[in-house]
Formats: sequence, C-alpha cells, structure tokens
Amino acid sequence: MDKKLQEEFKNILLQEKKRLEKELAVITNEDLKPSQSDMSGENDLESDESDVATTTFERERDDSLGWNIRDMLNKIDTALTKIKEGTYGHCPECDTEIDIERLKAIPYADSCITCQGKRK
Repeated sequence: MDKKLQEEFKNILLQEKKRLEKELAVITNEDLKPSQSDMSGENDLESDESDVATTTFERERDDSLGWNIRDMLNKIDTALTKIKEGTYGHCPECDTEIDIERLKAIPYADSCITCQGKRK
C-alpha cells in the first residue's frame, strides 16, 4: 500500500477515534447523572421500582455500548500502530494484502476476509 493511501486511512481512523471518544464520554457522563426520581425526592414505591428497572436497563445498555466502543478504540489504536510500523493493510495470517474495499468498509480490519471467515 502506498504512503498516500496509508495517510488517507490514518485520517479516517483518527476521525473515527475522535468520534468514538466523544461518544464514550457522553455515555460515561450519563452514568454519573442522578435519575429524575433521585432529584425530585419521590418515594412512591411503585414509581421507585419502575425507576430502578429503567435505570438498571439504561446502565446495562450503556455499559455494553461502552465496552463495544472501547473494543473499537483498541482496534483503531492497533491499526494506527500498524500504519506507523508499515504493516497496515497486510494480513498476518496468510501473508497477503487486505482488499482495499474491505479496509474502506472496516478501516481497522486486521485480516483479510478469507482469514476472518476462518476464525468464525
């Protein structure tokens, strides 16, 4: 892969990293905010049970999203390291170049589509 194309992918990866970091910050901040019932001081038992269920669901959803975002950030960091090392776009499993169309779709892809399919 030529240097110009590597630079284009580097910019794409850096933009995606920035977007994901912002998204992670929003999710993390949402977890720290008190619920409406906490702020209003409501003590109605039925309302509290509903609020607890909703809050639990939202926190579990946000935790899952957070883990997924962190995983993608790790993959992006790995891809950026490979760009620095000059190994970006190279499948280490079969020793071939990863198809450019695959990298356009998934710029942090670490293997070719054939080897990725073998993993599953």
